[in-house]
Formats: sequence, C-alpha cells, structure tokens
Amino acid sequence: MPIASVIADHSVFVVTKDSARINFDDVVGAFEDNPRSVKVAGGSVRGSIEMGVYLVSFNVFNIRMLVFMAVIAVVLPLLEFPMAPLLLGFILGGMLEDNLHRAISVSDGQLNFLWERLTTLAIMHTGMLRPS
Repeated sequence: MPIASVIADHSVFVVTKDSARINFDDVVGAFEDNPRSVKVAGGSVRGSIEMGVYLVSFNVFNIRMLVFMAVIAVVLPLLEFPMAPLLLGFILGGMLEDNLHRAISVSDGQLNFLWERLTTLAIMHTGMLRPS
C-alpha cells in the first residue's frame, strides 16, 4: 500500500470581467487576507474522473459529455442562472418522464388527456409561465 500519491489535475480559475483579481497572485493575496472571500471548489481522488468515466464503458462519448457538463457547470453560475429549477428538473425529470409515459400508454397513445381536464391544463399553463 503506497504511503503517498501524486496527482496532476488541470485547474482553472474563473473570474468575471469586472473582478479585481486578475492573476493567481491576486487570488493568493485575497486568500491570505480573508480565506472566506475566495470560493474554491473541486478536489481530487486517485486517478482522474476522465479515466474513471472511460473505464466504466470504454466510450469516448462519455468523456465528451463529462467535459460538456463541466463547461455548463462553470458557465451557468457566471451567468447568474438560478440553480434551484435546474436541480428540481434533474431530480424530478425522471419521475415526470415515467409518469407521462404511463399516462400515454393508458390513453392508447393519444395526447388529448393533456388538455381535456381543467386541472391538467392549469398545471401545464402554470409550468409554462416565466417567473418575473
């Protein structure tokens, strides 16, 4: 069993255009002055996540999807996109899909059940409203 391990992962510092921190020295200085003023995320485990994703299925598409999701995870907070709806969609999306499939199967492939009942119609319209 090894007593030490060296892992070399790529790191990225992301700041907004109007940030006072322009280079790594600015980040280190801010961290030394007030450690809570610098947000740090990430970490590492043995091996890299890319290698683990590839070893699960030996599929390069999964690595591309991992990179795409990482870019999305960095860009959305920079654009101040609210994370709560995204998280709710991620958690409840599978359940919604299963129940919609079940409802379509029960109605013999017809979609008219979506607008025949007032309750279903109201829920659909409420879901389509954009919050202000």
